[in-house]
Amino acid sequence: MLRFYVHNFKKRNQQTDISAKPTIEDSSVAEWFLRSQKLQQQGKYRQACRCLYMAALQRLNDAGTVVHQ
Repeated sequence: MLRFYVHNFKKRNQQTDISAKPTIEDSSVAEWFLRSQKLQQQGKYRQACRCLYMAALQRLNDAGTVVHQ
C-alpha cells in the first residue's frame, strides 16, 4: 500500500513545472506576484500559491526581518 503512495509522489514531482521554481535571489516580490497570476490563470493553483509564499518570503528578506539563508 505504501508503494502506491511513494510511486505517485515520485511521479507527481517529476511532472512539476521546473520553470515555476526560481531561487529566492532570482525574483523580486513583483515578479513573484506576476508569476503567481499567470499560473493561476493556467489553473496551476498549487504553483500559484507557492509563488505567493515565495513573494512573502522575499518581502521578509528585503525588509531584513528574515534572511532567506
